[in-house]
Amino acid sequence: MPCVRQTEGEIPRINFTEWYKRELADPETRHEVKKHLNGTMLWIVSIFVHILLVAARPTENDVENDNATDTEFARNNCVLSTRYKYGDLKEPQPLILTRNGTVSTILYPNVNGTLKVQAGRSIYLACPGKRNSLRDMDYAQEVKATCVKNKIFQVNGENRNFSSLTCYRLPEHTARRTKSSCYNRNTHVEIGFNLSTNFLRVIELCRDEKTYNTYYTKFRMTKLIGGYQRSYPRPPKWMVGDYYGKIDINWQYNFNTQLVTLEKLLNSSELAKSHLTKSRQFLSRGHMAAKADFVYGALQSLTFWYINAAPQWMSFNAGNWEMLEASVRNFATDRSLDLDVYTGVHGQMTLPNASGKQKDIYLYANGTTRAVPVPKFYWKIIYDPRSKKGTAFVGLNDPFIKSITEDIYICSDISSKIKWLMWSPDDIKAGISYACTVDDLREAIPTIPKFQTVGVLTDQKFRTSCFSIGQTLWPVDECQLLSTDEASFTNNGMFNRYNEHTWSAENSRLRRKISTDKDTRTF
Repeated sequence: MPCVRQTEGEIPRINFTEWYKRELADPETRHEVKKHLNGTMLWIVSIFVHILLVAARPTENDVENDNATDTEFARNNCVLSTRYKYGDLKEPQPLILTRNGTVSTILYPNVNGTLKVQAGRSIYLACPGKRNSLRDMDYAQEVKATCVKNKIFQVNGENRNFSSLTCYRLPEHTARRTKSSCYNRNTHVEIGFNLSTNFLRVIELCRDEKTYNTYYTKFRMTKLIGGYQRSYPRPPKWMVGDYYGKIDINWQYNFNTQLVTLEKLLNSSELAKSHLTKSRQFLSRGHMAAKADFVYGALQSLTFWYINAAPQWMSFNAGNWEMLEASVRNFATDRSLDLDVYTGVHGQMTLPNASGKQKDIYLYANGTTRAVPVPKFYWKIIYDPRSKKGTAFVGLNDPFIKSITEDIYICSDISSKIKWLMWSPDDIKAGISYACTVDDLREAIPTIPKFQTVGVLTDQKFRTSCFSIGQTLWPVDECQLLSTDEASFTNNGMFNRYNEHTWSAENSRLRRKISTDKDTRTF
């Protein structure tokens, strides 16, 4: 049985008529072909049976059937839109939580920004922080809200429209050092919210308190990230805390300050001006855990801590690094995967001074004191803790190189295997970028935490299988089979009901579609 592999930018064409004539002309192959067809058809039937069983099975917590429309569900239950400005979650927004015993966690909407709550079930709303509470709730910072129907919730014995349940100010987040340590006995920090039940960690990081360098950050990206609040405003200022000593870190990101600093480091005003261009090329506050990597605005605001950033050249920040972040979010959504995302920096970039000697570049230079090194590389790892598969990515934070040399690649490039990645990896201004295996990158960067990986997160293997299935299912004159992805099936080979995937043929004589319900996130 032929199995055509998809190559980049190509959709294979298979002439099934000629193939079947050739195969069935040989008597010795007829039995094997028939056996293969029967086995494949039984496998396909089992998929549809599983879909029917899943659809008929009551879901956890007796939630409403996912096929119900929002209008039908809202007649006797609650349906909320979390869209920024136009939805039911008004500002200043509270945290929307679920509670399991004494542990509270974030409750997310579906990828369309819709949150469904069954009548009689409860959620929790929180407005943590000093001098903060829910409006008109007797200064309560946390309340239990039980769905009545539509957009009405019962809070403290009173029926309230959900849109009226707001805080006096945005939930206050904090960054605190823990008793744990990380790479080479450095400081472990967590950023999150102080709740009555627990500290709700959102981001954790490893930090060198001597150089003011954050080695890496880690957070869990939800598979429902597609429903994140778009265009949510940035906070008026970045948070500093007590993490930079006497250095005014905010002032170091000022363009004129960078001009003075670079002039000191390179001993040349002309060289400094040649590398810095106002509004186009400068050292930006490069998020490690990005704003758009979090669903709610309250969580997005939490990313604006300086310890969650490093100096990043603007053309790289707005180039391949931004494209990588967007690609990862799309990947998590499309494959319905909750991912652990690690982001870090490595090395230190240099620039030639007036004498042609390479000098280390820092964001801060005062006299003989140097601090906040400008990294040479940014790296990111996405890891699926269920399958233990992961992929590493590297970007060069140096838009001033003259050519692409071997020393730029600190691990073997496997970008050709990552079909879902959208970027321009060979664009110097946008940042030379590539992908590697996690273990390969860890050999070059010792600060990367240790965790087991058993493969690379890619859909290549499933695409090959899909073509084989398609050739067996549809022996038509000419068929173009579009690929789906490996997340369509769970580890035991059953169809994943939380995604929508399509097998289709472009030929007008054939179009087959397998569509399953998306996770509508009913609680």
